[in-house]
Amino acid sequence: MIKRWIMETLPLDQVGKSFQQVHSDVSCTSTDLGRGSIAEEKFLSLLLELKEEQALVIICENDIRGTNHGFIKYKCK
Repeated sequence: MIKRWIMETLPLDQVGKSFQQVHSDVSCTSTDLGRGSIAEEKFLSLLLELKEEQALVIICENDIRGTNHGFIKYKCK
């Protein structure tokens, strides 16, 4: 579920977002749904899993982008 939230927060137009922006957006979603905030370590672990799945690309800490494969896999398109 959290992986999908990560993918949903990334822009479809391939503009990068920072680690902090994505973490903040996903934590807000989690909190709004009553699941509490997401620890940074857990979040980083999920980002790296998505990278291994080739669902996203981490260019640097300030530039994380979703891939078409990731958007399709997590039904964001």
